[in-house]
Amino acid sequence: MEKKLVTIKIARNENSHGSKTNYQSYQIPLQEGMSVLDALDYIYENLDSTISYYSHTACKIGICSNCTVSVNGKVSLACQTKVDTDLVVEPVKNLKVVKDLVYLRKGESE
Repeated sequence: MEKKLVTIKIARNENSHGSKTNYQSYQIPLQEGMSVLDALDYIYENLDSTISYYSHTACKIGICSNCTVSVNGKVSLACQTKVDTDLVVEPVKNLKVVKDLVYLRKGESE
């Protein structure tokens, strides 16, 4: 049986200082129980090691909120949001983007 492929479209930003957001799409094999964070890890490890995101270095159980992103326009925890269809993953709006999906939290500075 062939594995189902899903497309993950990721916002790519160099920084928030007037740079334009570009989107890059990746097709990955869907795995049962896969979270958005698992999908980002797959992309980083197998397709594009230049994407920037908060990886599994934090809790992975929805407590720390380091992996907060926008998934299809809805603010979500990447470690808790399951992948079952194509997705658009972006940084949360109104936060200062450092690169791609990495942003500064209120009170943090570069």
